[in-house]
Amino acid sequence: MRTELLSGQDGRWRIQTLWRDRAALDAMRAAPDGPAALRLFREVGADPGLALFDVKVHCIAPVEPS
Repeated sequence: MRTELLSGQDGRWRIQTLWRDRAALDAMRAAPDGPAALRLFREVGADPGLALFDVKVHCIAPVEPS
């Protein structure tokens, strides 16, 4: 549903993706080419790690009309 490329002050990079549900995530992980984010990191010589988190609470800030 959403993917973000994050850069930390320590020089580390992270790709954060929000999936519709676990079934969508599992389908992507089962694809023959594997996850695109992991391939991207490997192509630039990085050794990626993978962590899964469940969203327990979310909040979307209201946007003032312009």
